[in-house]
Amino acid sequence: MTVNQINVKIGENLHYNTVSTVVRELEQLGYSANIHGYKPYLYASKIDKSDYLRYIFESIKKIFFNGDNNSFKLFLKEIKLWE
Repeated sequence: MTVNQINVKIGENLHYNTVSTVVRELEQLGYSANIHGYKPYLYASKIDKSDYLRYIFESIKKIFFNGDNNSFKLFLKEIKLWE
């Protein structure tokens, strides 16, 4: 995706430079890759969506629930993300 395509997906009509900066930061962190040889630059995710979600949920559990699985599951049930 190009920076403009990413901006459309976000739907917030952010300034081009703002989106470009975030995408480059994600590239430096290893989460996205620049596909060289194209103008405008194309970017692609380097991590799988399920891996990203697993990381996010583990981080939330650790930070907000002190790593407690039961409390985290109860929270997920309350917001209807867990059956």
